[in-house]
Amino acid sequence: MQTILLRITFLLQLTKKSFTCFCFLGFLWSQEASIKGFILDSKNLAPIHGANVFAKELGVGTVSRVDGHFILDNLPEGKVSITIAMIGYEEVDKSIFLEKDILDIGVVFLSREVINVKEVVVNSHLELQPKKFSSNSYIVGNQYHTELKMSLASTLEEEVGMSIRSMGQGTRQPVLRGYAGDRFLLTEDGITAGDLSNTSIDHSISMDMISYNSVKIIRGPEALLYGSNTIGGVIDVSRIIDPNARFEDPNFHAILGHESSNKGVFGNIVCNLPFKDNHQLRFSMLGRNAEDQVTPVGPLLNTALTNSELLGSYTYFGKDYRSTFSYGLLNMDYGIPGTPEGHIDGVDITMDKRMQRFSFHKDISFMGFQTLDVDQRYIDYSHYESEKGSSYPAISLGQKIFSLQNIFKNRYLQFGSLIQYRSFKAGGFYWTPDTKEYKIALFGLFQKKYNDFVMQISSRAEYLSVLPNTSDLNPSNLNANEIKNRAFPLFSFAVALYKNWKNFEISIGTMVTGRAPGIEDLYSDGPHLGTYAYEIGMPTLEQEQIIGLEA
Repeated sequence: MQTILLRITFLLQLTKKSFTCFCFLGFLWSQEASIKGFILDSKNLAPIHGANVFAKELGVGTVSRVDGHFILDNLPEGKVSITIAMIGYEEVDKSIFLEKDILDIGVVFLSREVINVKEVVVNSHLELQPKKFSSNSYIVGNQYHTELKMSLASTLEEEVGMSIRSMGQGTRQPVLRGYAGDRFLLTEDGITAGDLSNTSIDHSISMDMISYNSVKIIRGPEALLYGSNTIGGVIDVSRIIDPNARFEDPNFHAILGHESSNKGVFGNIVCNLPFKDNHQLRFSMLGRNAEDQVTPVGPLLNTALTNSELLGSYTYFGKDYRSTFSYGLLNMDYGIPGTPEGHIDGVDITMDKRMQRFSFHKDISFMGFQTLDVDQRYIDYSHYESEKGSSYPAISLGQKIFSLQNIFKNRYLQFGSLIQYRSFKAGGFYWTPDTKEYKIALFGLFQKKYNDFVMQISSRAEYLSVLPNTSDLNPSNLNANEIKNRAFPLFSFAVALYKNWKNFEISIGTMVTGRAPGIEDLYSDGPHLGTYAYEIGMPTLEQEQIIGLEA
């Protein structure tokens, strides 16, 4: 009997406690509320799945369903702040007063957000590129289009160590660390640009920069991969940032602009047309027209210019290789301002350039090399100078250049060769003999890491043969007996050491190189209208030996 009473007492006490707890929880539940609604894209009204809906102060949240519907429970009565967020959309904050049960806030629209990220340039086989000297520059992407101007010199004007020399807006040429002309090398995708801009200040660089997309300024041992006359460095330009880029759909790109300094208008249209998976066509058309350059004291007469270019290419993408064939036409007409010492009204210059190129790239596994690049080019360049108003040129200069280059690469070594032929002809009141040049070159670069240091060694062996036509000589100021075949063996060598710290880098390099005299240095004989000077060469001129040190 005693045992039964104890059990009844225990059950009564447990029932009282359970009833009290139930009443307390019921009171709490009566204080909770919920919010529900739909989340849609403000532009196309599509449901947004996976949007976060949360009350940060309360530490509760949920996500929207496939149909955009959401419900957020366990909220207290009173004022509640919620945030609705989704990647790619602008956040929405709402303050809501809850009374009881479920509050339907209806539809919440999210607007798309533009996400600004730092520009990233993707380059195939980046691991095969040699370490860059600290004074190198690579202008590409947004920076390139921000600094873009008509001429190469004006585009690079803000770079460290760059300045400009010119005889009017059509002849602006870069000066690199105090070096001009052929004291540095100007190339397009690693091979000479093929014009005569390095021979005289009045010769325009055969490039309008709106048809290009990147510029590299290269110094140190890497410069010897481009040529021997690189004591001042190399300026290398490219139309395409990554030649391995493939388009899935037709792509069109256009640049249109106006320059107030010369009332100039310009435009460039580029079209990429992929077809049949592995084939791609690219067309580029350029036009520019500018009046006389305006200065603080008025217009600089006879500096107007007109540029036009048409370029087409075909690329085939194989499994582990790529081949491209391209052909282009470039025409530039510009003026040199007059002077009382020469031609008062100035000189008009017309330049034509025809460009053919075939390039082949293949991923290989041969003697430790990973890639092979073959580049063949043919350039037909013509240059005419005439007095202002004359319909016949007083001087004509022309050259045809054929080049064939191949380069093997791996992570530590680059090795290549170049064969180049040049045929130069002059006409009019300019008695420089027709001349042919043959050039053969072997070059390479080795890179190795030792502890925290990186060492680079490069070398270039080059042989240049210069063969003037002596069968019909009629020199005005040169000794005909001195005009003969010349040969210039050149050997160049460079070494550099690199060290990186957390926020600091140092590069120390030295270069020993040579420079062979050009055809103009050896055999020039006649008046040069564009420079208002009479130019006389020295047929017995020897090659230069140059030593440079940079840190």
